[in-house]
Amino acid sequence: MRQKSFDHSPARRDVPPMSSDTDFERHDGGGASGGFRSGASGPAAGGGNGNRLFYLRVIDSRKWHYSETFALFLDFFVQVLAISFAPKEKFPDEIAAKSSRMFSSGLMLCYFIDMLIRTLGMRLALFRSHSNIADLMSLLGMVGILGCRWVLPEHEYYLCLGYLGLVALRLILKPRARTFSKKLHKFRANGDHIRVSIESLRASLARIPGISALAIEMMETDLVIICGRDEGDMTRDELMNFLERALHYRPHTLSATEFLSHLRDIDASSSQLAYGSFDVVRSTLWHWSNQSADLFFCFLVVCMNAAISPAMAWFLSKLSDAFETVDDKTRSLDETSLKIGLMGILGLCVPFVIGNYAVGYFQSKMISKATERMQSKLLDIILHQGTNFFAERSEGDLNNLFSSDIARVNGLWQAVFWNLLNPLVSVVFGFGYAMLMDPAIGIMAFAFAAVLLSSGPQGFAAQRSKDFGSKNAYVAAEFQNAVQCQKVVRAYAIQEPLLARFAKTCSTLRKNQFSKDFWSSVVQIYIESAMYIFTAIMTASLAMKVWRGEISSGDFFGFITLLGRVSNPVTVLGGFMRVAIGNASSLQRIDDIILGLGRAGGDDDGDKDLPALPKMDVDLRVEKLVFKYDKASEKYILNELSATLPRGAYTCVVGPSGCGKSTMLACLMQFQEADGGCIRLDGHDIFNFSKKSFMDQTAVTGDDDEEKAEPKQPAHARHKSVDTITPIAEDSLVAQDSVLALQQFTKNLSSRVVHEVADPRAGGQSWYRYGNRLSSRVRKTSQGEEPRRSQNNSIDPQWYAPTSEAHPRGHASSAASEDERSKYFVL
Repeated sequence: MRQKSFDHSPARRDVPPMSSDTDFERHDGGGASGGFRSGASGPAAGGGNGNRLFYLRVIDSRKWHYSETFALFLDFFVQVLAISFAPKEKFPDEIAAKSSRMFSSGLMLCYFIDMLIRTLGMRLALFRSHSNIADLMSLLGMVGILGCRWVLPEHEYYLCLGYLGLVALRLILKPRARTFSKKLHKFRANGDHIRVSIESLRASLARIPGISALAIEMMETDLVIICGRDEGDMTRDELMNFLERALHYRPHTLSATEFLSHLRDIDASSSQLAYGSFDVVRSTLWHWSNQSADLFFCFLVVCMNAAISPAMAWFLSKLSDAFETVDDKTRSLDETSLKIGLMGILGLCVPFVIGNYAVGYFQSKMISKATERMQSKLLDIILHQGTNFFAERSEGDLNNLFSSDIARVNGLWQAVFWNLLNPLVSVVFGFGYAMLMDPAIGIMAFAFAAVLLSSGPQGFAAQRSKDFGSKNAYVAAEFQNAVQCQKVVRAYAIQEPLLARFAKTCSTLRKNQFSKDFWSSVVQIYIESAMYIFTAIMTASLAMKVWRGEISSGDFFGFITLLGRVSNPVTVLGGFMRVAIGNASSLQRIDDIILGLGRAGGDDDGDKDLPALPKMDVDLRVEKLVFKYDKASEKYILNELSATLPRGAYTCVVGPSGCGKSTMLACLMQFQEADGGCIRLDGHDIFNFSKKSFMDQTAVTGDDDEEKAEPKQPAHARHKSVDTITPIAEDSLVAQDSVLALQQFTKNLSSRVVHEVADPRAGGQSWYRYGNRLSSRVRKTSQGEEPRRSQNNSIDPQWYAPTSEAHPRGHASSAASEDERSKYFVL
């Protein structure tokens, strides 16, 4: 019941806009951008919520949505045909105009039913989305214009153009309106991919009326225990586990439903969201924003190139008009129009060549600088991340960022410029000229291009591209890991199982690659086919206009030339969709780090305001250091640990596995934050100084070279508690058990080494166990017996030093049992 109460509530999203949620939502005053109001979601509104969910699921279902979209497209196409082939002067009396008017009136019933169900499902939530508001206003405008077409036939030609524009606008808004309404009831279906902001959850807890400070502190503790972190995002399962515990701390005046209703305005995002074409353009322009001068010059020369197509169409129209004045008998013609046409067409060659070269220079300069800045910033952010960042990502994933993702993003930026900005400006200039010459053709061209570029299976293809990018990164990481572990692969002879697993992974990658390439091709084919049909319709329409005497033959040839030169950039835009969809996943992975971690990586900004530590002269002192991983547990890993580490001295930290040696080192290096005590450098508490100044004077190094050069002999086992560490002299260090030397010895063994040194006075003996845990091979040494060499060539005989006294060999002579010997590991 508690889960149901929460799942019916919306998730507010406060993330950078993606193509799937670019619905122009309004974020007024930090309020929820989606979801039901708490007042309409109380216990008394249970039945109403059920009906609302039913209505929302109906209108957002694929069958309903695509049926409505298909009806709008038919309406749009019928209006285009009517305007293209019906004469302007007799438009109201033509069969095409009457048929389009009747057809639109019949479809208006479908539009009303769709909007009625959407309003019943969304209610007041409809007014929190600009796309839904614009869709509603467009429908009301369509109703008004359609009514005017019946009562004002003398203006029906222009009214039909306005109606066509509103239908095109609804076709563009429909997918975005559906995206917003889906978030009101799809939280449960996509809950496994939801990531909830811990900071927003913590803020929502603090706003609960009547909550006590003790209850908030207890919930904060539970939050850290469940998530293992106090910042970042949490999964849906972690959220559910936390809510089950949080209900126990709610004020006694609040019911469970009321308590959960206060946690609805939390920030959530979906890990399934994939970059679309809009997100690619937005991200690219953001990366290029630091190259403002080069971007301005690029735009300037692109506009100069785009103006060549309208100019050529105008000169061709002048040249064609000159041909009409030719008299077959006298061979005379309009020389002025002929000269203007010829000189103009020849003169366009110079700015065309210069403009292309200028565009190539400025775009190359701009993209190279932007790529350099992105690489530097990406490496800077990665190097400043904590250990959790590297724990969540494999080495192969990070290598792919620089080895393949940056190269793909560079190619994507080239496509954004040559396949988007350049052809887009050409389309605007070309259709703008068409609108000046014939407003009907210009409006239809703009509307058709907008509908064409904003529709189609682009979102689905973008998701397939993201899936392929993830699978490809996984396969690349798996291959790199296999190569790096080639010694282990050969030692254990696991080539065949590894190849079988790799082949299975590649088979899955092959299916994802086919899906990505196929749907990217579908997007390209969709745009090219639609633009070819539109060009054919416009050509036939212009031919009819010439036959009726509405335009001259020169205008016809000028328009045909213009449509040919402009339709090609539109199909090039389709090529951009394919490249953008194919490489969008790489740009998204880079943006997730630069935009996500870059903004969150400002935790060390306050460190710059702290003073620097003086240079160390005496010692590093640890005073009553306390630490535990589970903050709610009573078990301390470090319990009031005190230690002194003099400058220039060797201090050994020894102890059994799990006693806290690594934890103490992590606290010293500030990988973990201690729960109590302090660390002093020459008496200065490092907490009051910058972390960078402390890290500049400390480091972790290994003693491999020293241990190899002077291996120490094993002696009697001695243990020292980690909470009473003191420096030791050099001579006493030699007298200690050579735990460090034995640790070096175990590095070359396959699994473990067990070392037991019995008391020589009690007649014990030395045992060494090596190999796997299940291995039964035991090496025993006694006086007068040569140690047998291990199969491992790296083991030196001096490790098997004989004891000083002779001891009987036998099981009874052992001072410890086999179980006791198995307890000791040197890790």
